[in-house]
Amino acid sequence: MTNDDSKNSFSPGLCFYWCEWKPGEEHCWYWGQLCGSMHRLAFISQEFAAIKRIRDTDLALQRLVYHMENYLIRVYELRERTVNLFAIFAGYKGKIHLLKRKRTRQKAVRKLTAVDQSISDTYIEILSIIDDDINLRNQNTHDTFISLGLATEDNIYDPHDALLDVQHQHPKMYDDYRKRIREEIGKTVQRYNQKIARINRLTMKALDQMDFTNRGEFKRVTVQFS
Repeated sequence: MTNDDSKNSFSPGLCFYWCEWKPGEEHCWYWGQLCGSMHRLAFISQEFAAIKRIRDTDLALQRLVYHMENYLIRVYELRERTVNLFAIFAGYKGKIHLLKRKRTRQKAVRKLTAVDQSISDTYIEILSIIDDDINLRNQNTHDTFISLGLATEDNIYDPHDALLDVQHQHPKMYDDYRKRIREEIGKTVQRYNQKIARINRLTMKALDQMDFTNRGEFKRVTVQFS
């Protein structure tokens, strides 16, 4: 796609697209984008819950790894959109990274005296509870690949490889080890879904606090989280 409409051409079918806003429309676009991020996290929560219904333990592990990595991508996206919405709402003109970083955001937010304290508190809380997720996501680079492991008291193992080893070398222990893996999958799913629910409740609160929909530009959305 180009900026010149006369040169645009489309092949029939599903495809990605993007929209460019006009000056003055940033608030509504950032608000809508943050809504989208919240919905994506809610979808991941549903996918996590579905993992527990997968009977094949190896397949359940594969789905778990996939959605844990997907969660990191989506929570990073939510962080970026939260920062953009807060910055445009507060009329922030400084360097955007000062609002993001753990070491600088408290000071940067305190300078925004025109912003209600409750809004600033919600913003800080959202970013604070995902700091560890952002740091982990930033470790997953082309040089450093993160992997899911099963930690014991003295080591960490690839659960998929360990499951195969036990199945072939210690078949009598296989059922007990598989049960252990299923229990850990359930705990992990519960932990992630509880965190997603907390993030989305705070995000909904932030959307309400930085809302502009009473001007009629967008209809209010209603979302339910488990």
